[in-house]
Amino acid sequence: MHTPVGEIFLIDFGLAGFFDPRRERDTLAYGSIGYAAPEQYGQLTTPQSDVYSLGAVLHQLLSGGDPATNTPNLFTFPPLPNVPTELKRLVEQMLHMHAADRPASMMAVKQALRRIALLQELPPVALLLAGKSALPATLPGLSLQA
Repeated sequence: MHTPVGEIFLIDFGLAGFFDPRRERDTLAYGSIGYAAPEQYGQLTTPQSDVYSLGAVLHQLLSGGDPATNTPNLFTFPPLPNVPTELKRLVEQMLHMHAADRPASMMAVKQALRRIALLQELPPVALLLAGKSALPATLPGLSLQA
C-alpha cells in the first residue's frame, strides 16, 4: 500500500480466519502457501516467520516466479537471475529453512536493504522496501496505489 505521503506498507491477510460466533475459536484458518515460513506449519510463529514471508515476496518480485508453485519442495526457491550478489544473499538468508539463520527482525532487513541500496543500483521494488521515496507509485506488474 502506497500512501499519499510516500510511505509503503506491505499488508498480508494470509492469517485471516473464518469467524463462527457459535465457537470460541476460528473454525477455519487460512494461510498463504509458498509465503508461510516452514515453522508456521507447526503453528509456531516468530518475528523471523515474517522475515521469511517478506523474503518470499521479494523473491517473487525479483524473479517473477510464484512461491506457491515451487516444486518438488515448497521451501526451495530457484536462483535469482540478474540480481546483485548482496541482494541475492539477503533474500536467500531471509528464506532459510531455520528461523534462527534468518535476519533477526524486519529492522535488520530494512538496514541491510538500505546498505545494499547505497552500494549499487537495485530493482525498484527493493528500493521501495529500503525506504527510497523518489520512485513511481506503479511498477510493471505491480500497483502500489492504496
